[in-house]
Amino acid sequence: MSASTFDTLRVARDLEAAGVERRQAEAHAEALRQAVTANRDELATKGDIAGVRADLVTIRWTSGLLAVFVFAIGLRVFGLL
Repeated sequence: MSASTFDTLRVARDLEAAGVERRQAEAHAEALRQAVTANRDELATKGDIAGVRADLVTIRWTSGLLAVFVFAIGLRVFGLL
């Protein structure tokens, strides 16, 4: 995942411009940065999702083939094939 930055200085300045006291603005900006960047490495990337989709396609095909084989064995067991 590409690292993006969170501009706490800009947020703090925007808050100050809106009338928030400087210390409060800085504290809010830092808290927001922590909330936005927390657990970032646990998020799935587009590549992760593409890999899961490929795995699901493989599972679908495999389970479909397995169903056909089980059905054919059932037909053979009951003498219908």
